[in-house]
Amino acid sequence: MIASPTRYCVAILGLVLAAGLGFGTEEDGIKAVTAAGGKVTYEKAGKNKSVGGVTLAGPKVTDAVMKSLLEFPALTRVEVKNAPKLTADGATVLAKVKKLQVVDLSGPCVSDAAAKSLSSAATITELTLNGGSLTDEGVKDLAALTKLEALAVTQNKKVKGTTVPALVAVKSLKYLTIGDCALGDLEGWAALKALGKLTSIALPQAGVTDAGVKELIKLTQLTALNLDGSPITDAGLSELKALRSLDKLSVVGTKITEKSVATLSAMKKLTSLTVSEKQIGKAGGDTLKKALPNCDVNVLP
Repeated sequence: MIASPTRYCVAILGLVLAAGLGFGTEEDGIKAVTAAGGKVTYEKAGKNKSVGGVTLAGPKVTDAVMKSLLEFPALTRVEVKNAPKLTADGATVLAKVKKLQVVDLSGPCVSDAAAKSLSSAATITELTLNGGSLTDEGVKDLAALTKLEALAVTQNKKVKGTTVPALVAVKSLKYLTIGDCALGDLEGWAALKALGKLTSIALPQAGVTDAGVKELIKLTQLTALNLDGSPITDAGLSELKALRSLDKLSVVGTKITEKSVATLSAMKKLTSLTVSEKQIGKAGGDTLKKALPNCDVNVLP
């Protein structure tokens, strides 16, 4: 999940779902969720406690179980992980949860159809879509989420980033994570400069090239950038000097060498820097720590 959404403590209830159970009350919904191995988080304590969050995982999670979420009037957070039997049809139920704010979906249910359905859930502020068959068309539909502040799209191999510029319509967007895919040159991403609140972008293992970096440096509002695992070189890293407001940078697993030590040493505004000794050598790491006394320089093995 994104600059990551908050994780919630959960109370596990062990109840058995009777065959053909019809939903109609919050109690029925709790029975359905817990019988599927799910967990609930209560929004309020005491006599008036109501379910504010639900976590579902495992093979017992089906489209029918998802319908039970409609019985929780105070529900704001839903997390679904490793649910192989859940389809896009089940995921579309989420769009009908009236107060939904935080959604974290993983697995086969993550698809263009699910994204299109979720795009009508105007209350969503944090969304994570991991795995599945999501494509750039699905990402484009997410531009309708006008209250979205944090978006993470990970392990979606069909996502190439071609429709990311459409997210310029989401004026509330602050954090964007797209990882483990093949973004390449980030053509058109300069359009995101119009998003004044978008200050953090993480693109780990996303295949960002030096040409892609030239698009990113046009987003002068950025304060945090993660390019871990991308094939950027010393030349690409040198371009990052143009990001005058950047204070957090991670470039572990890239193709930079000790030649980039001088470039990084000149980025005096950095307060957090993560690189690897394999890239810049032990001497390079020592040099950075001396050159950036106000920066937390983390040199990984």
